[in-house]
Amino acid sequence: MPGKKTLEAVTLHKKGFNCAQAVLLPFCEYFGIDKQSGMQMAEGFGAGMGDCRHTCGALSGAVMVAGLKYCDGNLYDHSTKRVTYSAVRELNAAFEKECGSTVCAVIKGLDTGHVLKSCDECVMVGAMLAERLVNEK
Repeated sequence: MPGKKTLEAVTLHKKGFNCAQAVLLPFCEYFGIDKQSGMQMAEGFGAGMGDCRHTCGALSGAVMVAGLKYCDGNLYDHSTKRVTYSAVRELNAAFEKECGSTVCAVIKGLDTGHVLKSCDECVMVGAMLAERLVNEK
């Protein structure tokens, strides 16, 4: 069952925010980031990285949440990368399992004509994964 943040993400997407913005924005305040900054950071990740149809923006938004959760922000200590990268690999695997791919063009069926998931569904999956990640101890 979708949580509050997931439902907020889908609502934001329906209001015109791109997939990455829609997934990231519900979590910004949790990490002390204002939503305007989050919107700006995620803008280039929509539609598979700036409309290039590569990595799905919803997954990119969830990856940003992972970075916010695990990186301590210390400019001189990069030891958190290992934990963050591990979380990102898990996000990728779970997203691919749910959506059939991590690639926007594949999910949208641009070459095959067979749509695997709608953008709203991808946003829901990305936000659910991000919400699960944030709620893990």
